[in-house]
Amino acid sequence: MIKITVKKSSKATPEDTINALKRGQLKGIDRVGREFQDAIKRSLINGTRSGRKYPGLPSRSSAPGEVPKSQSGRLAKKVVYEGSGNGIEVTNVVEYSEYLEQGTMNMARRPHMGGVFRELDDDFLDIMVHTPLEEVKKLK
Repeated sequence: MIKITVKKSSKATPEDTINALKRGQLKGIDRVGREFQDAIKRSLINGTRSGRKYPGLPSRSSAPGEVPKSQSGRLAKKVVYEGSGNGIEVTNVVEYSEYLEQGTMNMARRPHMGGVFRELDDDFLDIMVHTPLEEVKKLK
């Protein structure tokens, strides 16, 4: 359970407090989106993989179930997010991203989005609780 206590500051009206909470919510959503985006990019770029080494590619490819290794940089560069008052949508706009994430009849999954979310969900909750409260504290 989360308990929020808002103490009356010197000149802040209830409307000021509500507006500060709304600003904080939007800032929190933006921050979560950026952190999620950055974490996905890091997971695609960093680390080694145990899959096959194909001639002409700079890195060893991923084995089934591993996060794919970004070979050309496109997969890592095309992670985008859009935040609004309703939440965050994080996508990878590379046309083959969904095939890697979900797998196909001929290729096992190489998940790179969902796993990052599960790793960071506690951090996201912390950001979404504390960022609006920080905005309210600025009213003093």
